[in-house]
Amino acid sequence: MAKKNKHTKSAQLKPDKSQLLDDIEKIVKKASDSKLSRKFYKKVSQNAQRVAEKLDISKSQAILFSLFVNRSDDNSIELHEIGEFLDCDNIRLIRQMDDIDELEKKMLIRSRRKNNGSRYYRVPQEVVNAVRQNQQYEPVKHTNLSLDALFDVLDDMFDERRKNELTEVALRNSLDVLFDDNKHLNFSQKAIVGKSEIAERPNYLLLLYFCHLYVNNRDDDIHLHQIEGLFDSKSDYRATFQSLKQGSNELLSKEFIENNQDNGFVNTNSFRLTDRFKKDWFEDLDINKKAAINRKGLINNESIVSKELFYRETERQQIEELTSLLQPERFGEIQTRLTDKGMRSGFACLFHGSPGTGKTETVYQIARQTGRNIMLVDIANAKSKWYGESQKIIKKIFDDYRQYTQQLDLAPILLFNEADAIFSRRNEHKDSSVDQTENAIQNIILQEMENLSGIMIATTNLAKGMDVAFERRFLYRIEFNRPSLEAKESIWQSLLPALNKDTAQELAKTYDFSGGQIENIARRHTVFTILNGHEPPVQTLHEFCRNEQTGQGTPRRIGF
Repeated sequence: MAKKNKHTKSAQLKPDKSQLLDDIEKIVKKASDSKLSRKFYKKVSQNAQRVAEKLDISKSQAILFSLFVNRSDDNSIELHEIGEFLDCDNIRLIRQMDDIDELEKKMLIRSRRKNNGSRYYRVPQEVVNAVRQNQQYEPVKHTNLSLDALFDVLDDMFDERRKNELTEVALRNSLDVLFDDNKHLNFSQKAIVGKSEIAERPNYLLLLYFCHLYVNNRDDDIHLHQIEGLFDSKSDYRATFQSLKQGSNELLSKEFIENNQDNGFVNTNSFRLTDRFKKDWFEDLDINKKAAINRKGLINNESIVSKELFYRETERQQIEELTSLLQPERFGEIQTRLTDKGMRSGFACLFHGSPGTGKTETVYQIARQTGRNIMLVDIANAKSKWYGESQKIIKKIFDDYRQYTQQLDLAPILLFNEADAIFSRRNEHKDSSVDQTENAIQNIILQEMENLSGIMIATTNLAKGMDVAFERRFLYRIEFNRPSLEAKESIWQSLLPALNKDTAQELAKTYDFSGGQIENIARRHTVFTILNGHEPPVQTLHEFCRNEQTGQGTPRRIGF
């Protein structure tokens, strides 16, 4: 009997890798339609306590975290959706905002703001992975970095801030930790001292932002509109904007920054770091080397993951031909032939077709196979709401691309992704400022395409609405159609290898999905498997498909 008890105790001490997921699942199942009542809290008290202890959070935070994990395949979780699941009103959830903010501070969830001030939430994949392994999530520590590596981290932080996935307060805290953990660097020491020397709180963050733009983007022409999304407080932004515009900002008086010149006159809208500041703060950094390694928007071909794509036969032949043409040993010969024939040496390609048919991914795979980096153009950011700035941004895109083609051994691919908005027919008879700006942007691109000496690929869903002037400038066009029945079967089996052939055929015949839609379903399949410890049955897979058809891609429960 004693031996039996000893054996039982040993089994109890053995760690259970599914304990955390089990507790989260039980919380979620009991939370449905619970209205977050006292009765519900009592029912899940033990489960919440174990989750709280494992993740070092409170019990109420553990419950909220479980609800977010339940929707971890959705990168745009809204609180009203969780409210609908709980069957409780928004006021009840608003009362939980302090706990939600605390989850964000611990980086267990991330948020980004919408234009109206409300937020989308998501659970980072690394957090889901930690939960799956029954482990407490530990954010990555950035210690003992080189200066190059530190600016890589700064690039990521300011990019998250730009996407509204990091609040201003969270950004400041992250910067403080980063510099404190890397005091061996001259830049970190300067930043720590500078924080105490700069009187106006917004100006410290502004200075670090200038440093990031200079080192990571080689930007020595920083305009006022670029700082608009830096601060959470609109009053901080307005005050900083006015002090820069009027020349009274302390960063100017301390000679940390200065105005740029425009034809001999001071440009009150344009700024740069002073040479004295650069020499003092960046003494350990080779800017030219850094610029050659880290360029914003330039995707290294070696970082692109190989992915098998499936096409109709005509598309496959065209893509293979284009990939062959862009191989280094052939592309130089083609440029020579184009020049000999009196044609421009630039190679412009158009990929057009319905969404989800693999246009963008094909560009990535071509880049990987030809050893070319990608300069990705974010159309939404390029079309600035500030009148007159859009033209300058577009011009800078092509200026940067020319520099890349000169510095790199192989010309990168200039990718205009989802280019419908800027390649559409021009408004010849409109006289509004918006129409004039649109036309000016298109004229710049048309002229730049004439002078192009590298490779440009544009993707669009609506080629029929394209301006004729753009059509003439594309030397190579590929239309991407929805996959054939055979291709759909292959996509299903490629993304979900465990599917048998009969099930793959059934899904391919039943649902007329693009490759992108099938990938969405495969992602939900993966999340289900992670959360439940087993793959979903075929009937659940069909439910995912029906939800995809109706645009309801997010499941409602763990175990559904």
